[in-house]
Amino acid sequence: MKNQKYFLIGLWFLLIQVIAIVRNYSDSYIYFFWFCDFAPMLFAIAFFMKKDDFVKGLINIGLFAQIIFLIDFFYNAFNNISLLDFMPSFSELSLFYILSTFLLHISTFIALVFTYKTKPSKNTLFSSIWIIIGLYALTLIFTSPIDKINYVYSSGDLLKFAIPYYTFLWPFIVFIFIVLPTQGLQYLIWKIFKKK
Repeated sequence: MKNQKYFLIGLWFLLIQVIAIVRNYSDSYIYFFWFCDFAPMLFAIAFFMKKDDFVKGLINIGLFAQIIFLIDFFYNAFNNISLLDFMPSFSELSLFYILSTFLLHISTFIALVFTYKTKPSKNTLFSSIWIIIGLYALTLIFTSPIDKINYVYSSGDLLKFAIPYYTFLWPFIVFIFIVLPTQGLQYLIWKIFKKK
């Protein structure tokens, strides 16, 4: 049963990845190095391979970032301006772009819904570390500081103060302030629902 369920979930994430590709090319936006733009492919692989720790490791990296994005997304929907300058105002975007962007940015929530009864482990943290290292390397090698991809070069408007050596410290910052709290949250969710 788990094999079939995970296969179907993997197909769902492949569909989301195809939508991301169509969205980016239809808008002449060729940056696929944002975590949210390629996370569905990683989720699909993780579900096809039935690697819960890999799925939960991806959730550790994306959940809080997607929550912040969605807050900005809904602010933009109601005020027609991006609070954190994540995207143009809705009036400048097609309905397909808006809906596909929303779908992309709920991918970690979808993965969490399917794995909330799985206990996060030390292997989950190791998966997160490898994903952070890969994300960091890809961003540094293939993107420009001007584009602020994954906020590796700068925290942009997220922080109102400068952190010395920010780019060098980025993997540690992400691990300490994003991965560890999300791991704790996943553990709490598992603890609450494990008996149900």
